[in-house]
Amino acid sequence: MRMLMLLRVAAIVLLAAWAWRRRSLTLWIVVGMAAGAEIGHDYPDVARQLRVLAQIFLRLIRTIWHLSCSPHWWWASRVTRTCGRSAAWA
Repeated sequence: MRMLMLLRVAAIVLLAAWAWRRRSLTLWIVVGMAAGAEIGHDYPDVARQLRVLAQIFLRLIRTIWHLSCSPHWWWASRVTRTCGRSAAWA
């Protein structure tokens, strides 16, 4: 079990390094979700104490989604089409 945990942590570190090089907000969101899932799986007591950070993270994602899906942007047709697809998946 310890070896699997180390492999998961190593995968998250490699993903974070890739996100650092690419400078992509989407990749950082994926890194945050993976890190949160790892902490919640391996250390549930710590995850309960970090609930405030999880709530902040979810509100940040919701804010980014609402801002990017706003019809008042100049690329409204493209964004609306993309947000429509993502809303259909949700």
